[in-house]
Amino acid sequence: MEKKIYFIHDEMKKAWDSDEIILQINDTMAVRAFTDMVRENTYINKHAEDFNLYYCGLINKNDGIIGCTPEKIATGKTTREIIEKMNDEKKAKGIIKQQ
Repeated sequence: MEKKIYFIHDEMKKAWDSDEIILQINDTMAVRAFTDMVRENTYINKHAEDFNLYYCGLINKNDGIIGCTPEKIATGKTTREIIEKMNDEKKAKGIIKQQ
């Protein structure tokens, strides 16, 4: 079974964050995992605008890594803005309480 390899790039440090490697079956699942990182109380949440999610290649149990050409999939800044917009809409509808 093939899985896609995703890395998080710290634009402030100009470095790949090797602690945050995401293996998923498609971009949608990787963006979901990245969104969770932006939403949760982590260093990525605190500085979301500094982080971007990149697709880097494939891994296969039998063959190993197949190619590696980084391609930006999502930005922390845009992801945070989407989360905030969704929360504002839920507050307006009374789904979540305003603080």
